[in-house]
Amino acid sequence: ISRTKGAAEWDPTNNAEQNINNNDIFFVEQLIENIRNTYSINPQKIYAVGYSNGGMLAYGLACHKGNMIAAIGVMSGIMLVDTTCNTNYFTSVIHMHGQNDFVLPYSGNRYFSSVESVVDFWLNHNGIDNTNITTTQFNGGNIVKNSYTGGQENTIIDIYTINDGEHVWFNQL
Repeated sequence: ISRTKGAAEWDPTNNAEQNINNNDIFFVEQLIENIRNTYSINPQKIYAVGYSNGGMLAYGLACHKGNMIAAIGVMSGIMLVDTTCNTNYFTSVIHMHGQNDFVLPYSGNRYFSSVESVVDFWLNHNGIDNTNITTTQFNGGNIVKNSYTGGQENTIIDIYTINDGEHVWFNQL
């Protein structure tokens, strides 16, 4: 939805407004409810995935609607700085990010969290010990997967770092 700011983009925050035109979290909640009421689906297997700003929305959904979202997949997206989450629900995360991302920097900036701080946030949120890590390398070491297991409700965190990847690193593999 194009808002008054003039750009069509997802807003990963939840302003608590129950209007699909002004609250993207509420919009997705209503979309899920409509699909549930129309089709026979397993509500325990609803996932949110997104690239860039869509990944930000996936993080927003995990934070604000973790009771509806089993897991999220994020590619070249990030959480906003100072995001707060509902602590009653736990969500598994798979995140893929290039170290040379100039749009949403891997190390973060004043607007966006670093990938490391997002990983730390979700490890803490899901109650996963950061020493419970398995590291695997792919593509001659260009891609590194860090997998953390043992979280609340069997949650896991998988982070794929593409060492020379940019914001659109999937074109570079």
